[in-house]
Amino acid sequence: MLGCAGKGGGSPGAGGSKGSGGTTASGGATGSGSATGSGGATGSGGSSATGGATGSGGTTGSGGATGSGGTTGSGGASATGGATGSGGSSSVSDAGTDAVCQTANYTFAPKIPTVFVVVDQSGSEFTNATTGTFFSLRTAVLSVINSLQGQVRFGLGVFTGQAGQTPSKCPIWTTVSPALNNYTAINTLYAAQGQPQFKAETPAVQILPLVQQALMSDTGTGAKYILFATDSETDFCDDSTADCAADGVTYLLQAMYSSTPSIGTLVIGLPAQGDNLAPAALQNFANAGAGQPVVFPTVNGIQTQSQLYYTCTGVGKNAGMDSWDNLYAAAGKSTMTGNSGVAIATYGTSAGTAKVYSPASTSETDLENQISSAISGVKSCTFDLSDVGGKSIKVDTTMLAKASVKIEGNTIPQNATNGWSISATSSSELLLNGSACTTWQTPNNNDIAFAFPCSTIIFE
Repeated sequence: MLGCAGKGGGSPGAGGSKGSGGTTASGGATGSGSATGSGGATGSGGSSATGGATGSGGTTGSGGATGSGGTTGSGGASATGGATGSGGSSSVSDAGTDAVCQTANYTFAPKIPTVFVVVDQSGSEFTNATTGTFFSLRTAVLSVINSLQGQVRFGLGVFTGQAGQTPSKCPIWTTVSPALNNYTAINTLYAAQGQPQFKAETPAVQILPLVQQALMSDTGTGAKYILFATDSETDFCDDSTADCAADGVTYLLQAMYSSTPSIGTLVIGLPAQGDNLAPAALQNFANAGAGQPVVFPTVNGIQTQSQLYYTCTGVGKNAGMDSWDNLYAAAGKSTMTGNSGVAIATYGTSAGTAKVYSPASTSETDLENQISSAISGVKSCTFDLSDVGGKSIKVDTTMLAKASVKIEGNTIPQNATNGWSISATSSSELLLNGSACTTWQTPNNNDIAFAFPCSTIIFE
């Protein structure tokens, strides 16, 4: 919160040594330095005279035939002339702008990001009805969301599916729409989820478009992300080759990153159950969701895109949901390229380096540390000055030496490389740069304070 204190005039002023003006001459209808405003025998300004809301008297406070302190006095719209005020020559040095500043509350507000947490509820996440990765992940996710209340807009989706059901039960999708200060709603829904009482599948290919719709409908103005907690063992609600679903998920994450608005993906890599595709798939998910290059995973005996095409054609057709073929067609891929088919995702010759947040174990502590690192990294380093009652305000860039910024009580230097600065394109926008941004995004660094005195703020 920003603001400043009023500025005062001189020490106590007097209305003149002997104020003259006849037996009943007064200092005007109301204007005098004294409590009663009389110009009488002593004509003094009085020891307790104030400049108050109605200002003060004339230069010498004398009476005379017409001598008065003015019908309402002066001293600025609402500013006061100091602790004791006076009827002397005091003035407020910043009457106008300063008067507005004293009554305004204005802040630097961050561009709050939105993070939609996507949680796998398939059978591989449970040891039994009360233990397993799902439960420790739930505790960790809720702890991080609670710690970032007011700083991130959170949504939640828990998903699984049951194959071979009529009507289809693939996917099974339980969700809370993104919002600020959303912990209570998320906790209520998440706490009610447990181990499915059927063979639970992992239809991420069908879930990700639903997440995209939710994020594109979100009213937040900051960057948008998916936090995807997965062991990479996704499927088409069947037991088909894992490579097919991994190709589909990679494609969807690439498409979301390229969409408007762009949707990034933060990958929490959960332990897989002996699937040798997992490390490559998780890295591809992270790279795809960060707009970085993805390489074709040559594992499980599938060495080329043509082999993948022939392996995956027909996958998912009998699972009661979209198949690999349908996704292939939706992506606008050619059925054949020469004599060979192609994959759905776009693959290059070199891999990106986007981080996969892989906990050392499935303990609540290790999971929480990785989730916290992932989400803290998306906290905005751009802050906008709020308006006041519709009145536009901006920073006077010639007065920045009077301002300061602190993170967790530590002063951040004014520096365009590794400190704070005012944007070159908008004097209502403050930026944290380089190491200052890194410091702000460090987990558990949640206290930032801006001190911008009135002399640094311009009201328009």
